[in-house]
Amino acid sequence: MRLNGIGTYAIEKFWEQLNNMDGAQLINAQTNSNIGSKTIAISEAIYKIFTENNFTLINKTKKAAEFEHTISKEIVYLLPNKVITIVLHPDTVKGHFKIPDKPSHSTALRRFPKGINNGKTPTNFGYPFKFEKERELNDFLSKISNL
Repeated sequence: MRLNGIGTYAIEKFWEQLNNMDGAQLINAQTNSNIGSKTIAISEAIYKIFTENNFTLINKTKKAAEFEHTISKEIVYLLPNKVITIVLHPDTVKGHFKIPDKPSHSTALRRFPKGINNGKTPTNFGYPFKFEKERELNDFLSKISNL
């Protein structure tokens, strides 16, 4: 949600004061070793889909959540988009899936290879896959689990 004319400092101050009120409690707090840091929010349903498909959360930043398959060690990144979006390693895609038209470039994809996008500096990249429904994500992750 975008608030015009209100800066991040004002919003942070508001939340700080709200949390300090008597009787106020945080609802749906996610346990995280980086409490206080700003990271991607993962719904309980999405997190459950990853864990049921043998993926473990390895790292979270504000740009992505990194999951690793417990057996195959395959890496999957979850991006904070409106539509459920995951990014796969280029080698995984080439060997098993139809390659999407455009790769996703981001420093958050830290365990993926680097390539030139628009600038002069190579950036980590992978191929994005988008899902409208959680069930579609579950089916796709199950395919990755069986590679």
